[in-house]
Amino acid sequence: MTDPPSQNTPIDKELIDAAVVEQPRPGIIHMMLWTAGTAIALTIDRMAQDLVPEKSSPFDSIQPGISATWAVVIGPAIAAWAILVRRRIRGIRFPTEAGEWLLLVSGADFVFSQFCAITGRLTEDTEAMQSEWLLLWFGVAHLFPAIAYVIAALYNRQPRSWMVCFSLIATVRFLMCLPLFAISFGVLWPYLTFGSFSFLCLPLVVLVTIAVDIRRRRRYGWLHWVGVVTYLCRTSTLIGLMFWLLLTAK
Repeated sequence: MTDPPSQNTPIDKELIDAAVVEQPRPGIIHMMLWTAGTAIALTIDRMAQDLVPEKSSPFDSIQPGISATWAVVIGPAIAAWAILVRRRIRGIRFPTEAGEWLLLVSGADFVFSQFCAITGRLTEDTEAMQSEWLLLWFGVAHLFPAIAYVIAALYNRQPRSWMVCFSLIATVRFLMCLPLFAISFGVLWPYLTFGSFSFLCLPLVVLVTIAVDIRRRRRYGWLHWVGVVTYLCRTSTLIGLMFWLLLTAK
């Protein structure tokens, strides 16, 4: 019979909290969920695009490709909500790892932002109030994920590095929504570009957090890495689109 470990034995609590949760291996059901999530993303994006006034822009030439790529990237994040429901019904705790939080928040962020865009365009009364009304709705769209990332940061099973990462992401999203609220109410906000430029740092923040995980030899399930890759692809696509619009703007 083995003796119990001594109280003086050093234990890395973060390694325990980041232990791999037993997960089913990826199979055909997960590919079907990804396909369904991609189809939902395409449908929602198409609904939003149909409400955009028909004006020629450089974005028109790449819109179909961007929509298809965006849907494939965001598909796993939407499918994660089906996994959440299924696991909760079976009594399995979910989410338990940082990447799973990234999946759920990314999926909800996409759906909610598109909902705000659609609602803003449907409820605007005149063309004169179009800009202010849409800015207000886009501010709400940024506020929702900011609150979600605060909740993820406070989740007590996350390693400290991911708590810091989620806190930084939440801070950036707050910085992005506050100027939109101010301008929609007619208040000029001199730091409007700061939130947008700080958004460029988010992929680097996640990559640094991954480097910390590798250095500390933390192990995660495959859904964690799906969430991390999905977030990085989604954020990088947004940043690339921002730069492309700046370069093609007349």
